[in-house]
Formats: sequence, C-alpha cells, structure tokens
Amino acid sequence: MREKICPNCGLRVARSWNFCPRCGFNLKNQQPNKAFIEVDINKVMKEIIPNLTSVLGSMLQQAPLRNQPSEDQSGLLKRWEERTEEVVEPVDVVTENNGITVHTIYMPGVENRSDVLVQKFENSIEIRAIGNDKRYLKIIGRSSDTLIISEDFRRESLTIAFQKRKSRN
Repeated sequence: MREKICPNCGLRVARSWNFCPRCGFNLKNQQPNKAFIEVDINKVMKEIIPNLTSVLGSMLQQAPLRNQPSEDQSGLLKRWEERTEEVVEPVDVVTENNGITVHTIYMPGVENRSDVLVQKFENSIEIRAIGNDKRYLKIIGRSSDTLIISEDFRRESLTIAFQKRKSRN
C-alpha cells in the first residue's frame, strides 16, 4: 500500500485518502478543516471505513506499550496463552466516590496474585488471570490522564482504584 504522511498530525494514511482519519486534515487541498461543518462526513466515512482495519493495525504497531511484562509476567502470559480452558470476562463492580473510581474484579478460582497479569497501556488496562478451570480476560478503558492509585488482590478478586490526574493551572 502506498502511503503519505498527514502534514498536520504525522499519521501515515493511504495515498488515495482525501482526509486524515485522526485530525480531519484535508489531504487533497492540503488545508486543515478548522470548521468541521465544511466536512462531508459521508464522504469521509466512505474513505475511512473500508481501510479502518489497516489503519488501526498500523497505529497499534506504532503505539508504544507501557509497562511491558517483566520476565515473571511474561511466563504468566505464556502460561495463559497455552491453556485451553474457556476465556471468561470476569464480573467487574465499579464504584465512584470523591473522584476515585474503584473496579473490583471477581475471578473465582484465582488463588494467588502471581496468577494475575495487569498490563497498563496508554488508554486501557488489560487484566489476564488463570483460575482452576477458567482463564479470565478484562479490558478497562481509561483516559491517558487517569492514574492507578492502588491495586490489591484478595480472595479471588482484584481491586484497582483510578483517579484523574489533577490539571496544572
């Protein structure tokens, strides 16, 4: 696929596209779309949807991962992938209080913290765990300005507390 780079945001896009899917830059006329009213959304969507898979794939390849698994965690990830039990999304009870969001994730059969892998990415947290007869997978979306302030594992449940980073004025 022949590509070009958006001069506004730097994203690599197909040479045939007229608009950048990230910032809306008019690649045909080389002018930014500051007034979104002027954008023909149907035309943009017709260009984006057929190529969305390839764009997302290349963005994921270019996106830096945060908190790559340590050697011990890599072993857990390998064990998780080799297992054949059913993959289940665990129950996630979410509570909020005073700007703190707490996720309590219940994973019956997961006995030790060493059987839980928490990977922190820029816009999500991925939790994988190995139970007695199940594998668990939970992905929690978060904004890049959200911090994990605590993490605790007790009695088959993982509790993670999030708080938005305070803005500097």
